Amino acid sequence: MDAQELFGMDGPDRPENDEANNNNNNNNNDDDAPNDRANPNEEERNLDDDDDDEDDDEEDEDDDEDEDDDNENEDNDAIEGGCASGEDRNAPSHVCNMHLYLELTEDLPSHMAPENHPIYSKGTKVVIGLEKTTRLSAVFARYCEFANAYEVKQEDKEKEKEESQSKPTIDHSDLEFLHCSILSPTDTAETSALMKNDVIRVRKARLKERRMKADFLKDQKASDKIYFEQMRKLIPDALGGARHFEQEMERVAERANRRRSAEAPQGVEDDENADEDNEEKGTGRIDDGLPLQSQSNVVVFHCKGRIRDEAGYRQDVLSSSVRGHSRILSRRCEWLKDKIKIAQREMESKNIGQQGRDDQRRLGSGRDSLADEDIMFDAQQLQNQAQRRRDNVAIGNAVPVDDDGDEDLDLSINNNNMNQFRRGGANAVEIDEDDDNHMNRRQAIIQDFNEDDMIRIDEPSSQVAPSPFTCPRQKSAIHITLDHSPEAVKLLLEYCYTNRVIALGQKAFNKSYKPIDPNTVDPFLIEYSGPVSPFASSRPKVWSPEDGSTRKPTINLSVALAGVRLAEEAKLPRLSLMCEIAASELVTDATALEALVACQQQYRMSGNKLVYLRKAVMKYHVFGSGPKGIEELSNMNSFQRILTEKSYDIIPSLMMGVMEIMKELNGEKDKPDEDDSKRKDRKARTETRLKKIDETDIVARNKERLKRRSERWDLRSEEEKNPYKLEDIKQNPFSSQINRLEDLFQDNDVALHNEFGKSRKRRSRGSSYDKMHFTSGRRSNSRKRRK
Repeated sequence: MDAQELFGMDGPDRPENDEANNNNNNNNNDDDAPNDRANPNEEERNLDDDDDDEDDDEEDEDDDEDEDDDNENEDNDAIEGGCASGEDRNAPSHVCNMHLYLELTEDLPSHMAPENHPIYSKGTKVVIGLEKTTRLSAVFARYCEFANAYEVKQEDKEKEKEESQSKPTIDHSDLEFLHCSILSPTDTAETSALMKNDVIRVRKARLKERRMKADFLKDQKASDKIYFEQMRKLIPDALGGARHFEQEMERVAERANRRRSAEAPQGVEDDENADEDNEEKGTGRIDDGLPLQSQSNVVVFHCKGRIRDEAGYRQDVLSSSVRGHSRILSRRCEWLKDKIKIAQREMESKNIGQQGRDDQRRLGSGRDSLADEDIMFDAQQLQNQAQRRRDNVAIGNAVPVDDDGDEDLDLSINNNNMNQFRRGGANAVEIDEDDDNHMNRRQAIIQDFNEDDMIRIDEPSSQVAPSPFTCPRQKSAIHITLDHSPEAVKLLLEYCYTNRVIALGQKAFNKSYKPIDPNTVDPFLIEYSGPVSPFASSRPKVWSPEDGSTRKPTINLSVALAGVRLAEEAKLPRLSLMCEIAASELVTDATALEALVACQQQYRMSGNKLVYLRKAVMKYHVFGSGPKGIEELSNMNSFQRILTEKSYDIIPSLMMGVMEIMKELNGEKDKPDEDDSKRKDRKARTETRLKKIDETDIVARNKERLKRRSERWDLRSEEEKNPYKLEDIKQNPFSSQINRLEDLFQDNDVALHNEFGKSRKRRSRGSSYDKMHFTSGRRSNSRKRRK
């Protein structure tokens, strides 16, 4: 701070402070302001020091870059492969302007390179230097040359001899080099957009596989083209497009309605005769005046609005309706055919009722509706004649005059018709009665009328219900309600259209279709015969398993089980089997019990036990992990919940699953080629064996029961043993029966069964076994006394 600023204007009047103020000013100027009076030699010295510092910084940056490059080479653990350009190919790669890393991404076959080769092994990187104008073919050739001649320095000479004997001879044409795409050997680093330190992936050349894939896709497209051409023949709107077909059908329906209304405008009898004639010709009306031939083939399935997700929660669907083609579905599925027929009959009954109500209205009015252009034109002609004869009559109103009344009759009829026109018809236009120029509006409509443009003219000015011809697909579509989820219905439609379902996976397709007999097909055509697989990778001769030959289902378990229920109801066993196989792949430990419950429920509904699904659940999720897996399964909360809520379903399914697994472990499998007689004999032997086991168990339980009673008899006192004191009872009465059971146990099965049948009858007569024994004892004692 300045002295003047500190002391104000009084500073100069105080001479004793001048020297101090001057000293303070000098000090402040030295601290705050730049030193303008500095020595020029010192300025030059400072500039030289700054230049030296900048040079040192640049050198440090260069050293850091070199260190970074060295660190990158060290971090990547790349093997030095030399240079692809220049005279010295063994020079280090950092001598060149740029270098690339080549990494092998897969193990090469044994006929190309030996196992455990130091360079031709997965994950090994080699760095090679090159110039910007060097062709990539030189880089690839240098990589193969370096890898083929590479040797590991080892102390053991025998290993060196073995490796020298098995040196590979791979050419760069045997390999493929990829960056973002397959690199061309004729390109350079600049044309291929390669930069310094880029990594090039190396793998075995797959030119033959790509050509085979292209040929297969070409054949598949040709097959699909033929298939869709055959499918289009089933669809009537394929010629000219669907919209063109709808427009043509609209025009045909309009002309038919106009012709019918013009021929019979007086009542219902003529319309009924016309309907009978149409039925004889096969063109009866079904939906809002549309003939049967012009009816749309669209069928709309209204499904359930909720589905189960993967977590088991019920979720609302965005759209619960699914559209289909009625003709194709009727040919492919009898169940859907019956549904479509029932829906068509319901539509016919509704249309007949609506037609009857329209006929009653026409009887009351005396004239048909003036929706078509012929009657509109007649009404306009009557109105114009009356207007020319009577100038004093208001436009559009019937006013009495002093004439013969013919004009009044014409006007009254015209006004009645116009009122009907005003109330609305198929193509009626709403007219405001307060508008004085409403007749001009009618004249404009008639002048602009065109048979092809009738709908377009009436649409913008109409405020009443739209014509059925403007939305034929919504009006004439067949609506069917199904108690199934929309996802399951989509599976059914896809199967009906294509005979396969991609969402169910590859395994479901292979298991559900019978393979082709090679003896009945030409060997050259066997790969192109039989059912068309949903995946191109289903042919292992052409594709490797890495291409996705084991495609998994893309749906969840609840959708697969819903597809099983729908397929069983629609009586499509192949689709049911496909959904069952897909469900067996989608089952987890958490959903194993739900799958077993579904097996039992489906068995009660349709008789299908879902054996494939139940075996998969029991084999891989119940017994798959042994006792530990069963213990973990029993400790789950869902297990206890299902046991309490669905015990009627889960217990039989578990028991049947255990029996099936035990039979499979014992080698007792159902053979599809086995005769019915052999199957019955095997079933009888199984039942006999189970019967023996049951009878043996009955004998063992009775023996144990008598043994316990004998022990209790020995523990009794004398009074308890002989309460009636008939005679001294010293022998245990149960010992003889135990001996008898042991003898019976060694007899044949028939005697054993008969003996136990008699014993059951004797037990049923008495209240207890002890009572029967003591009563028989008293009878024997009384007989002895009588003797």
